[in-house]
Amino acid sequence: MRTFGRLAGILLFLISLADVSEAACSGRQSRFYFHSPGPYKTHYDISGGTSHCTVNYYAGGTSTFHGMKVLEPPKHGQLGPSGEYSTVSFRYNVKSGFKGSDRFTVQVCGENRLGKGCARLEYTIEVK
Repeated sequence: MRTFGRLAGILLFLISLADVSEAACSGRQSRFYFHSPGPYKTHYDISGGTSHCTVNYYAGGTSTFHGMKVLEPPKHGQLGPSGEYSTVSFRYNVKSGFKGSDRFTVQVCGENRLGKGCARLEYTIEVK
């Protein structure tokens, strides 16, 4: 049991975290692990007339990122790299006048002491 607790602590230390930089874009990023492909599901709300949401991933501990790619683009917006804060950062821009749900999927690749691989991150965006 002690080994499990130590391993869980290491996993939490090595995970990647996200930062949402706009106040009108709210949600909580799922934790993910490079050695486990997922999918990891995340939900964000965009409100107050905001037209975009930027998500930045930061590597923790010995984790390093190798990149990100879009597996399934959004139907009601555009998705692209934001060029901010880290090597894995993207910005979702809502199409003008759109209200409702949108979805997209990205793949983030990297490695840490537990292994290397790619995690599939599925986003649902609710535009209000």
